[in-house]
Amino acid sequence: MRDPLTRERRELLEAHFNATEAGTRAINELRCYFTQFQNRPGKRDLNHAQTREWIVARREWSPLQRTLLTLHFERVARHSGQASRGG
Repeated sequence: MRDPLTRERRELLEAHFNATEAGTRAINELRCYFTQFQNRPGKRDLNHAQTREWIVARREWSPLQRTLLTLHFERVARHSGQASRGG
């Protein structure tokens, strides 16, 4: 049987990996959404307000598309916060 400290460390590491994976998935989904509209952010950090403003200014978005963008950006922000906290 493992000692409690080792178990706790393994659980923390697993939570960090899961959060990192979810954050990567959220970023990739957002990049794919942009690509549909020939709008590629390149190496810009999708978690910054300046990037969001740049994306919104690049084309005329419908109300539904703006809602989807907001949801995607919120997901990226949520998961980047989880990854930095370790899960």
